[in-house]
Amino acid sequence: MENLEKLALSTGGKHEAFVRMAKLYQLSGNLEKALELWNAAAILDPNKRDDDAFLEVQKLLISLGEYDRASLGLRDILGTTEEEKIWQTALYLSAQLDAFRNGNPAVLSQLSEHSGYVEMRSRILYTLWRISGDASYKNKLLVSFPRSPEAKIARAADAYEENPGVRAAATAQWLLFPGREKLVLAVPAPAVIETTPVTTPSSAAVLQTGLFGLEENAKTMADRLAKAGFRPEITRRSVNNNEYWAVIVPAGLDVNHTLMELKNAGFESFPIY
Repeated sequence: MENLEKLALSTGGKHEAFVRMAKLYQLSGNLEKALELWNAAAILDPNKRDDDAFLEVQKLLISLGEYDRASLGLRDILGTTEEEKIWQTALYLSAQLDAFRNGNPAVLSQLSEHSGYVEMRSRILYTLWRISGDASYKNKLLVSFPRSPEAKIARAADAYEENPGVRAAATAQWLLFPGREKLVLAVPAPAVIETTPVTTPSSAAVLQTGLFGLEENAKTMADRLAKAGFRPEITRRSVNNNEYWAVIVPAGLDVNHTLMELKNAGFESFPIY
């Protein structure tokens, strides 16, 4: 990181440094800092936007629950980019957003049969299965992509139903990260349930489901969580001297279990302490 920060001070090395630091912060879980650096890389050249970096910005906005901003950014990319790969990925993310936010998987279902989306098909099938509950999508996933990370998670979900003591590792947001196809997912030993009760979010882990620049957006997500049976709270957070509203849910006695409950209900989250 120190070497990259030095590189960022030189005119010629700024873009490379921003991108490499963004990836490091993203992998370390500091999504807000990664977002700032990806955005810096995207707009470094005032004459030409880096659409690759700008696409990463939209992925992180989705991860942070900033769905409205991400939707606008994806619409911008779809209307301006000349790179086919970037356009395809933007369309996929836009379709996934529509499926999660509005319960409308029609476009995503069409993409699952499109030859241009073979590389994304395992992710698409996994999402369609989770949103619709239609087991045929899971069967296609397991048969067509048995070694994919999504198939491994699906099998882990089956294993959990048979033996609730065994869980997949908590990997919130990982589906959006570069390098996902190289991950090896291991099912850990049965979890030991803590007997000490968790009384307040401040005393243990809570799960952040979104970070918003507008309080109204945070309230909207909190309302959706409440309707789904969760107990959301809204707290103010300062990130790089900017005020945000974070939506959190108490993790309870078992962080992994609550993560899975949120994910099954259509909410991405990650633990904070």
